[in-house]
Amino acid sequence: MKIEGVVSSELLINIFIPKIPLHDGACIIRGNRIAAAACFLPLSVSEVVQELGSRHKADVGITEYSDFKLKMKGLLNLMLLILKQ
Repeated sequence: MKIEGVVSSELLINIFIPKIPLHDGACIIRGNRIAAAACFLPLSVSEVVQELGSRHKADVGITEYSDFKLKMKGLLNLMLLILKQ
């Protein structure tokens, strides 16, 4: 959900009050503004996090996703170096 509000502790506290529509999901912050809330990030499918809520699964999922992308970028760079030889 688009927010476009100035970041403040009051706004963040209100976004994450349990049982309101914005509570479950991530906030996207750009500079000093909250661009959006209730955003869903890639969820982990790891057995370790199955008992956790979606926000916690997303914490792990976004880390897994970004680690994967970094590994793929490193592999691509290595392949390019090999092809240049």
